[in-house]
Amino acid sequence: MAGPDMYAHIGASMLGNIIPSQQLWPEIKTWAGLILPASYVNDKRNLLAHSSSLLKKAKQVANMTEEERKRNEEAGIHRKGAYRYKTQTIIDADFSHLRQFRVIL
Repeated sequence: MAGPDMYAHIGASMLGNIIPSQQLWPEIKTWAGLILPASYVNDKRNLLAHSSSLLKKAKQVANMTEEERKRNEEAGIHRKGAYRYKTQTIIDADFSHLRQFRVIL
């Protein structure tokens, strides 16, 4: 079962696609407060620590110069500050053994 860190990471990553970097942390904290325990959201060792890579990436993209943006566009790279998974980190899971079940609790 996924813990709050997994939900926080996924939610924060989705928000990183649409929220400007200067507003991203308050939006992540507000969103997380709706679905995750307050003890997790308010403890800096949890939500803030689990969102650090995303926030760093969003800040880097926000601080790009116009020249860097143009060079990226010419190379076909469109960065919005969103966290992207590397192919090497995605696990190809085999769920064929679950076909025997009718309901997942």
